[in-house]
Amino acid sequence: MLKHFLIFCLLGSFLYSGEKIVLSLLLKAETEANIVHLRQQTLQQLEDQFRMATGRQPTKAELEKSIQAYIDNEILIHEALKLGIHKVDPVVRQRLLLNMDFLEQAGTEAELVERAFSLNMVYTDQVVRRRLIERMEKVIASQMPNEYSEQTLEAYWRDNEELLQQVEQWQLFHVVFDKGRFTQDEIESLHGKWLTGQLTNSALLVLANNQFTQDHLWYTEKNINQLFSPELAENIIRGQQVNAGAMLPLHSSVTGFHLVQVLAKRNRSETNFNQVRAQVEQAYRLDQQAELISKTLEQLRSDYSVVREG
Repeated sequence: MLKHFLIFCLLGSFLYSGEKIVLSLLLKAETEANIVHLRQQTLQQLEDQFRMATGRQPTKAELEKSIQAYIDNEILIHEALKLGIHKVDPVVRQRLLLNMDFLEQAGTEAELVERAFSLNMVYTDQVVRRRLIERMEKVIASQMPNEYSEQTLEAYWRDNEELLQQVEQWQLFHVVFDKGRFTQDEIESLHGKWLTGQLTNSALLVLANNQFTQDHLWYTEKNINQLFSPELAENIIRGQQVNAGAMLPLHSSVTGFHLVQVLAKRNRSETNFNQVRAQVEQAYRLDQQAELISKTLEQLRSDYSVVREG
């Protein structure tokens, strides 16, 4: 039922993007037990991540919210694996091959990828995890309408004050490299190649340990201050290099080495509906997408058991 719906969504989204997927691969995907393991180490990591981001300990409610977000992500990853997304996605494949090269493993590409699967890298590598979550969210969102009526969009515009009075917004590319895996010299070399165009954003994403922003979203000053350290947020919002395409200086923090590019910027301005129609439609679509993903997760949660260990 829901599984068949997701397979249908997956096929639709892949065909829409021009990717060639073999139907038999999806239908023969192995079904894993619907269990999410919540280990003591995971709970500690969630608490540490919150503390690094905010500078304080999480409240009980805040920690429970982080735990639920983790469980939901695990469910999305499980569903992506059931559908075989990890076997056909090029970014996942490249990332796994890179990890196997780092471990100095030998063999054909197919053998190395299979070995990476057996080592559970699809669960442990943060870039692969994020990619699988994003692809699964796109699978679910692919069933949304292609267009919305003018009446619907205009009503949404009037109900959202931030769209009536447009504030400054930025589209950002932001990746983080773990200091335990990369030296300062290695990162400075990568940063230099990136600045000169020898490395693309896609290539950096494969190499990085994590991606903290999504390229298609617009971030306000409030969002940026929540996502970044004060120094890095200041560089983005108040720095000299805030024009579209600007690549910020290499930034180092306790979470790693940060490479940030300002992809686009919107200035503060008064708006009328016709001027911001495209932006209104994007905002409305994202709201509807989040609602659809939330409803789908509600259905999926009933199929999963959460086992707390330790």
